[in-house]
Amino acid sequence: MSDTIALVRLCLIRSRLGLISGVAMLVVLQICLWSGYVVGVEGASYFQACVGMMMFPLVMLGILLFDCGSADLSAGRSGYSVWLLRSPIATWKLALVPIAMKLLWMIAIWFISMGTLGFVCGMPLPSPMPAITISAVTAWICFYAWRPFRGHWLRLFGAIALMIVSYLAVVFSLATEFSGEDIKRYRSLILAAHYTLPVIVLAAGTWAALAAVRLARTNHDGLIGETASASPLEWTAETGRRGVAKWVGSLSSSIGSSESLEQGSRFALLPMELRRSGGRILNATLIGWLPMIVIGTLLIPFHVSTVVMLLIVSAVIAATCNVGAAFNEENGQQTISSWIAASPIKSSTMAWSRITLQALVSMIAILAALLTVAGWSLWPSNRATWDVFARQVNTVYETQWAAPGVAATIMLLSSIFLIGCGVRLAWVAMSGSSWLGIAAGIVLGIFFLSAIGAVTRFFLTQKDWEGARENALYLASFLPMIGFAWLILKSLATITSITLLISKRLETMSVIGMLLIGWATLVLALGSLIHWICPAEFVTWSRSLIVVAILLPLPSILIAPVSLAWNRHR
Repeated sequence: MSDTIALVRLCLIRSRLGLISGVAMLVVLQICLWSGYVVGVEGASYFQACVGMMMFPLVMLGILLFDCGSADLSAGRSGYSVWLLRSPIATWKLALVPIAMKLLWMIAIWFISMGTLGFVCGMPLPSPMPAITISAVTAWICFYAWRPFRGHWLRLFGAIALMIVSYLAVVFSLATEFSGEDIKRYRSLILAAHYTLPVIVLAAGTWAALAAVRLARTNHDGLIGETASASPLEWTAETGRRGVAKWVGSLSSSIGSSESLEQGSRFALLPMELRRSGGRILNATLIGWLPMIVIGTLLIPFHVSTVVMLLIVSAVIAATCNVGAAFNEENGQQTISSWIAASPIKSSTMAWSRITLQALVSMIAILAALLTVAGWSLWPSNRATWDVFARQVNTVYETQWAAPGVAATIMLLSSIFLIGCGVRLAWVAMSGSSWLGIAAGIVLGIFFLSAIGAVTRFFLTQKDWEGARENALYLASFLPMIGFAWLILKSLATITSITLLISKRLETMSVIGMLLIGWATLVLALGSLIHWICPAEFVTWSRSLIVVAILLPLPSILIAPVSLAWNRHR
């Protein structure tokens, strides 16, 4: 076997989970497009919304796929795998093979998605230049990820500048591709730049990535000077190990009580995991949320479909933080380190600390989306769109506070749903099973995209607010029956989770009871708030409680210690 084929197979094996997830996304997108075509959905808005919602996670996945390492913006060392850098494989192969595979992925998803969209909407097949533009951006991302730097700030500022230029380049490429026929001034110059610059930038990025790999082979840990000092953001596993050991040792020697020891570990474990995940959260903030706020405020108009897309994009960025990997081993599929597994900390404390951090990251994602929505109010066209919507809603409910109430209800329910999605998947990551993660991701993705597609199609097919209100009332009549059936299934899952917790002696009944009381109190508070702010007649107090009880996760929180304990002792 040649080293090129071996390197390709290694990239595929390292990215098999993401690759399977990406293929599943493409399949779901095809199902949504062809089902709308068969049903006979009129207009292109539904199909364009489906492609728009799916292309961003597919592109983000393509940037991460087929990579040979992991970069950290808080460190100066190279992100390329040190094991591959020490191998006898030629330097140009180490650089070109991952970039070529990323390029093929971008072109494949572009032609598959846009080809199907063009067929169902009667549109011509676009050129691959936007895909090549994104591939050029990916090549430069590889350069910043693989090149060792003297200090982490050089990588950080360079990555920020690269993201700004990349967003502008992608926007220019898409705008030129889909509005090229409408360009009047400087048409020849713009089209020439559109068809030549991406190729030139891709070639330059590939050459820069090749130079970065060549430099990393002899300077993997960074360009360290004689007077170099440690970065305050470089938190290592040894730092977390010493922090937990200090808490456990001091508490056990001074107090000796198991209850006090467990209480102290709760306060030690969460800050330690937050420090361990600080680099990933910083990456998501600087590369994802901040550009999303700026680009979304400046370029994206206010619309129901754009709000839905904004929430999805923010949630996808939160998922890239991978806060559940704070205890991960660097090698293998074990998702909990041996020094944590051997500590006297209970599995429930470890699991619920991860879930707490996941919920905090999801809240940051929701806050970023809300800031983007607030930024939309700076433009007169967006304010005009909101005024039209507000007048229609206020006329129906005969109060000036109806429109803010409806908008706040939609955002609150969406926030609860997205935060719950992040928490629901936490127990899957704690199990350490890759196939369980694939199955759960596919099922949740199909359910999530189907729900979002149904809601988006409902709003896009309404002619006026009065008709939308009547249709919503008709659909709401089925909500109690569906809600009660869902609550019965959720209750059975909760009882099963509690039984496993107690039978495996992972937690006491008193702690479980406190958790159930806290969950019920939160359901009561949020349900009452939604009933109070929403002016719709069909949003009764009981229906509000049912919806919140369905959206707020409970069985996944209770089963998380069982999943982590299985991973811990297997």
